[in-house]
This record gives sequence, C-alpha cells and structure tokens, in this order.
Amino acid sequence: MTELGPEVLDWIERVTGGRDVETQLVTSGGRLGYRVDVTVDGARRPLFLQRGRNPGTGSFMGFAREAEVYRALEPLGVKVAHVWGVDEALNVLLVDRLDGTVWFQEPPDPQQLAGQRQQVDVGDRRDDEPARSETGRQPGSAVSRAAGAGR
Repeated sequence: MTELGPEVLDWIERVTGGRDVETQLVTSGGRLGYRVDVTVDGARRPLFLQRGRNPGTGSFMGFAREAEVYRALEPLGVKVAHVWGVDEALNVLLVDRLDGTVWFQEPPDPQQLAGQRQQVDVGDRRDDEPARSETGRQPGSAVSRAAGAGR
C-alpha cells in the first residue's frame, strides 16, 4: 500500500490546520515515507509522513513511543524533527522535514529509469563473451578460485 488514503490526507489537514496537501512517496529504510507539503496560514510547510509496517512486524518501538522520544529531545536543543502528530490507528507519524541529506536513495525518476533499462538491454546484447578473470578463467569457477587462493 503506497498510496495515502483520504483518511490520512484528512488527518494531515486536521493536525496541521492546513489545506492543499501534496505528497510524494520516498523510500524510508524499510518503512514507507512521504514528502508532504501542506499550506498552513498561507505558506507551504514541508513535512514528512512515515507509515509503519504491518502490526507485529519490524520495529520494537511504535510511533507513539518514537514521537515521545522526539518530543523529549526537542526542548533540549537536539536537532530532531518537530512532531505534528501521531496516529496509532492509521499507523502514521507526521514530523517537520529537516534539511540535509539522507542515508537512503531517492526513488529514481521514471524517465531516467526507463533510459537506464534500455542501456542495460543494449549492453546485454553486445556482451557475447563471458567475463574472464586475470587467470583467463571464468570468475567463480573451481580453477579460478584455486588460482587465486594463494594470493
């Protein structure tokens, strides 16, 4: 389930007091995450919504506890995302989107991905020769492994 249902979009509007919610799916380390832009008091506000895994799988810590940790660290000056809301029934956590880089890869642009697939297809047709190691044997063969074992 990658699309956000109307109940989640309505919840975002309720907890932010905003309107005109726009979302974009991004990867998020095993849990679905979304860039969320919502208009609050006439200005666009960049937020991040994280969806939990199915109940009983994944993290030992639910969103309510994760939000509690963020809220405890924020007044101490630790750079954490401000929590806008958490809803255990919807299995979502909404926080400010922080500046910086992330450790996960962004999803590819669909047009770029199509071009990469086309290049791979063309490359596969040009490679008539199997890969060879410096010993002249195919990598992974018993002779190749034995030849490299003494190095």
